[in-house]
Amino acid sequence: MYDRDGWFQQLRAIIAKNYPILRHPIFSVRHQLESAVLRRDSVSIIHRTAAFLGSYFDIVFAINSLPHPGEKRLVERATALCSKLPEDWESQIHSLTNSISLPAGDRQIIHCLDGLVDSLEGLLIEAGLIATNSVALQF
Repeated sequence: MYDRDGWFQQLRAIIAKNYPILRHPIFSVRHQLESAVLRRDSVSIIHRTAAFLGSYFDIVFAINSLPHPGEKRLVERATALCSKLPEDWESQIHSLTNSISLPAGDRQIIHCLDGLVDSLEGLLIEAGLIATNSVALQF
């Protein structure tokens, strides 16, 4: 396949940069967030959750070959603009953001992250952008 404008390579670069940090065992935002939950560091939990969502939406818009629309109203914009979306993503994001403010929501945060990455991974596999059960891109 000929990629005259380089958009496919840019798509792969966005995914290659952002996907591994969502779940990689040691250096991921998930790992950092789990550590923040264990030490009950609410500021770090909010900061790492925001970083997670930033990378998540970078991938969602890249899969749809759309420029990132900015940081505001991402759920509404993804719903309106994207034809390819992870399964049950919207309710998972709402669960994640709601669990941050709950006193006993710490473990729920990690569960929500895992659900979001699982459904995103399914979409990436379906699009042929990653191998099954792998954080490495297929090149």
